[in-house]
Amino acid sequence: MDEKEFLELIGIGQERRNLEFKQSTPWNDARFKAKIAKAILGFTNIRDGGYIVIGLEKQNDGLHKSVGVQPKHLATYNGDNVASHVARYAEPYVKFDLEVVNFKGESYVVVRIYEFEDTPVICKKDYPQILRKGAIYTRSYRMPETVEVPSQTEMREILEITTEKRVKKFFQTMGRIGIIFSHAVSESDEEKFKSQRGDLISDE
Repeated sequence: MDEKEFLELIGIGQERRNLEFKQSTPWNDARFKAKIAKAILGFTNIRDGGYIVIGLEKQNDGLHKSVGVQPKHLATYNGDNVASHVARYAEPYVKFDLEVVNFKGESYVVVRIYEFEDTPVICKKDYPQILRKGAIYTRSYRMPETVEVPSQTEMREILEITTEKRVKKFFQTMGRIGIIFSHAVSESDEEKFKSQRGDLISDE
């Protein structure tokens, strides 16, 4: 991610459904790690996933100020360690990337979380007051936070994504074994005109 992409991500200083900010914290902080795992589980269960950016502090006006990750905190981050920690809570696995972005002389940790691949991700382990075994986490439509599925709106989204993926996988499987599905596609007005025009010309 270059500086332009990063600025587009954090520019307005506000969290969104697909974007969460965290202040500089060392990775060996147990509660912080649990909160990161929870956020990652939530992002993977929404369409197109989302981002966590570490290195922004919330101000009194509700906006977030870019201050960067303290060097001693930054030294504690390792992609493999983060992945190992998240894997303890995620069933099935979560796909994400972690990178350090340098912006205006400061360093930030950016976690890019991808939409689940086949089935929604469920929490498989408890963490007191943060994570609950068996819960399905998502990002709320009402405010930018990670929550257990709160309503039929969020659940419908998860079901729609799952259905789309299963249908796509079905057709891919059929294609691999040589079964080709034909489907009727309605012609546009322009296509119908060209077809009719071609028939008239051929009849002359």
